[in-house]
This record gives sequence, C-alpha cells and structure tokens, in this order.
Amino acid sequence: MAVSKPLPRCPVEVTLTLIDDRWKVLIIRELLYGTRRFGELRKALGNISTKVLTSNLRSMEDDSLLTRQVYPEVPPKVEYTLTDLGYSLKPILLSMVEWGTQYKSKVEGQLPIRLSNGSIILIMKATQNDIPEIFSLQETIASETSDPSGMPFIHIEELEREHGKGLFLKAVDEANKIIGAVCGVFEKDTLVISQIIVAPSVQRNGIGEKMLCEIERLCSCKYYQIKTNTKNETVYGFLKKCGYIETDPQKNLTVFQKNKI
Repeated sequence: MAVSKPLPRCPVEVTLTLIDDRWKVLIIRELLYGTRRFGELRKALGNISTKVLTSNLRSMEDDSLLTRQVYPEVPPKVEYTLTDLGYSLKPILLSMVEWGTQYKSKVEGQLPIRLSNGSIILIMKATQNDIPEIFSLQETIASETSDPSGMPFIHIEELEREHGKGLFLKAVDEANKIIGAVCGVFEKDTLVISQIIVAPSVQRNGIGEKMLCEIERLCSCKYYQIKTNTKNETVYGFLKKCGYIETDPQKNLTVFQKNKI
C-alpha cells in the first residue's frame, strides 16, 4: 500500500497518524454500524461543522480508511463506508469502549450502554425524586405489555418505602427520561429484587440484563433473589441467562436465586 509520506518508527505514532483527531475516531465509531450518508454522520456526531467533517472524511479517504460513493442525484447523495483497513480498527475502539465504560462508572457512577439505534443510555442510582417517574413507567408497561414478567405491581407508596431500605437503579435515555429501573430490598444477607422494568420501545437491547448485573455489582449481599408468579419461558430464560437458579417455591411464587461470586 502506497503512503504519501514516511510513517513514524513507533507503531503507536503510526496509529495516531491515521486517527489523530477525535472526529476521526467518532466517524469510525459510526461507520462500524454500516454505511452512512453525510447528513447522518453530522447528526450522529453532533457539534461538528460541515467544513470540519468534510476535511476529516477527505483525510480518511486519502488514508484508505473509508470509501466515498457519489450518486448522480439532485440533491447530491454521498455515502461513506469503511474499508477493510478502516474496519480493522474495530478492536481499538472496543478497547476504548471498555476502558471508557469502567472510567465513567468509577468517576461518575454512571454505566453507559449504546443501543442498536446508536443512542447511548446511562444506568445509575435512582433517588427518591425518581420514584414518581419509575411508577409511571411501571404503569405504562402494565398497560402496553400483554406478556408480563410476573413480578408484582408495586404502588408508589410501597416504592417510596422500599427505596429507603434498598437499592434502586434507573436507566435514562439521551433526554434524561427514565426508560428502565431495577428495584432491590435488603433482607438480611439477601438482596430481594422486587422489580425489573424496561420501556417497551427499548426492550431486547440488553438493558434489563445490564441493570441486573450493575445492581449485583454495587450490592455486597451474599445472595440475590427474584420472585415471579408466571411460567413465562422468556422470563425464565432471561433469569437463567443472568445466572439465577430456580429454588423452592413460596406460596404461588417461583423463586430464583443467585449466589454472589
């Protein structure tokens, strides 16, 4: 492969000659999800001017990181796609995701998750002021979902009481709207998880599993327990995937338990 100028001796510097600008890294992040038009890239990147975006795209095209396809249409249509060389940078970005996730969680107590549509949600501790919105989400899910989880509906007064003796987490979207929550109450050496809810519009994105893993990580209890009154195979599969094992039933409830590793 021909290069326009000699490359540095150091491999780290070689890499930085190709992705020496934050916008180039973010452009690669977007194109890892597939071909994008110019307007789609600008919208996804946010605070970037047309001039700066154009300059970075041309530079990346010159370095063979991406290709540009121009269609003879009015208005002009231009699409950008990663080359094999550009796509080979994926492991570097995945390492950045892992490191950035751990750092943001440690410093700000927020766990970021990127959804399939490209948006990023944050999982964090819920406060007492979040209870009305969590209750409202629970009501919405109960009215829209025909295949319930079997976990009991919790009235707002009970949610407020449980918050004072447990641990609640919330998932918020880019508009800071609560789209998920997990509620746990301490009972001796066990965290009894009384509710896991995710807005129907963002289900099947792994949000419930991530919230469950995070509340387990933050809790120092010896055991985690979830009770359900449904035989729903999807619910059973979800809990078993998360490491929960069915134990002795209690009245009309099926009990799933997990030991802290």
